[in-house]
Amino acid sequence: MALRESGHVVVRPAGSRRHRGEPRAIRDGKSIGIITSEKRTYHDTQGNQLFTPITEVGIRSTAKLDTYVVLAGVRGKDTAELRITFNPLVVWVWMAFPVMIGGLVVMWPSRAAAQSERIRGGDAPCR
Repeated sequence: MALRESGHVVVRPAGSRRHRGEPRAIRDGKSIGIITSEKRTYHDTQGNQLFTPITEVGIRSTAKLDTYVVLAGVRGKDTAELRITFNPLVVWVWMAFPVMIGGLVVMWPSRAAAQSERIRGGDAPCR
């Protein structure tokens, strides 16, 4: 998979400013989607910044690979810094979790096994 920058967008709704990085994901020469990352800054009525900028992470997840795109910063009007991370096989970690829980449930001792142990004298005190 390759990423091609398709633009840096600045949106200015009332009370905030949003910088957006929108790289296009390409596989085998065909576009497979846009991964949008955004950095939001909120302002009061005088134009003062209220909070530290909030970053929205762009995620594209498949069975083989998770791709994370973070708009790290904006420099000037035409330059945006993107941090891109590729994490392979993440979905398989989440799919293994229920299997692990199921294994714990199966290995948990049942009441019948504990009672038969007591009947055989496994819990009898020594004299």
